[in-house]
Amino acid sequence: MSPAKNHKGWLIAAIPIALYLTALFVPLISPFARYPIYFIKCGGRPVVATDFAAAYTYRAPGSDDYGVDVLVTDFFCTEAEAQSAGFSRSDLPAR
Repeated sequence: MSPAKNHKGWLIAAIPIALYLTALFVPLISPFARYPIYFIKCGGRPVVATDFAAAYTYRAPGSDDYGVDVLVTDFFCTEAEAQSAGFSRSDLPAR
């Protein structure tokens, strides 16, 4: 295999990795990029939390309003972790 083809293969593999790593730090898409990491870390769907408008609320898997959106700021594996971090369960009606 020629050296030029070998470098092209690495470049093709490096581009999606670089894009994903960049997405982890872009504010409006960061929650969507971080969700799979926490899904693996927690062994299932994580608790999603937001501190938008100083509300400090979370939504647990299984609730009607569960989902990831651009306002999500934190992920937790359990509701107890979210509560110990100062978040309370969201009492907003389902969307």
